[in-house]
Amino acid sequence: IPLGTDPTVFQPNPESIEIREPLGLGNQDYLLLFVGRMAREKNIRALVNMMGILHEIDPKTRYHLLLVGDGELHHFVNKAVKHHRNISWFPYCESTDWLCACYTAADLYVHAGKNETFGITSLEAQACGTRVLAIENGGLDDSLAGENPAIFAKSTSPRDLANAVKQIRYLTQD
Repeated sequence: IPLGTDPTVFQPNPESIEIREPLGLGNQDYLLLFVGRMAREKNIRALVNMMGILHEIDPKTRYHLLLVGDGELHHFVNKAVKHHRNISWFPYCESTDWLCACYTAADLYVHAGKNETFGITSLEAQACGTRVLAIENGGLDDSLAGENPAIFAKSTSPRDLANAVKQIRYLTQD
């Protein structure tokens, strides 16, 4: 589907446990996901830096960030993974089934870009039943209008991202 998401492909995958277990995550741990290019305009550095702030503002919750994709910041991402046990990275995705399992396993899909054109990965996440966090007025406002309630990070700063993640975490807590 040109510039769209095929809901017959992107749908909840019951094998999502296969994603969490190798990461050492239990059901009580909070898995954050980003899928896409590891590029400056996607604010990958802010996502990585957000993780330390999350630990600071919500030390009772174990947060883990899974990054899927490759790009110009691959050296930065590789270094971050080596220094932070709560960040994992898969530079390449072999199948849509595995990708759907990643989306389904995640508690929250975090998109830190502030000038998104299409937002296809956020639509894929939603089709797999995963809530999405984006930047206010960052291009995904319309696609997140169905989130109940829609919560946006105020800016691309790691602190604003962390505050929004925490807000969603406790809003959707079982």
